[in-house]
Amino acid sequence: MLVPRREEYEKVEALFTILDLKRNNCFSQVAVEAAYSDGEAWLESMIDYVKGNMDYVRKYCQEHIPQLIPNEPEGTYLIWMDCRELGLNDEDLANFMINEAKIALNPGTAFGEEGSGYVRLNLACPRSAVIEAMQSLKEAVQTIITKE
Repeated sequence: MLVPRREEYEKVEALFTILDLKRNNCFSQVAVEAAYSDGEAWLESMIDYVKGNMDYVRKYCQEHIPQLIPNEPEGTYLIWMDCRELGLNDEDLANFMINEAKIALNPGTAFGEEGSGYVRLNLACPRSAVIEAMQSLKEAVQTIITKE
């Protein structure tokens, strides 16, 4: 971890001490050196792959689940999906995702009340997992639509 400002470094250092996260193992320094020295090609490839996952989710929602509106993330592998059109309160939305869609997403309310009606999806994963999650989500949303 690189922390450029001394005062921020001291806060991180104190927290890592409390959490007992300051221990290195015999591979950590070599891994960090390799990542910073030779990891650019891998990083660029990973960024492209995750962007492909994001493009897939946005297109899939537009074509198959227009009730869900994914955001356009900047500099992250996490996408926020606006689920307010489903008409579920936050507790029902969380239960819906787990019990009906069979996917575990972070509820928006875990990040503050302004996250109400949103879920967060991690897209730094294999495309096959994204496809499976979106298909499951589509099927679950269809059950809500057919009940209306």
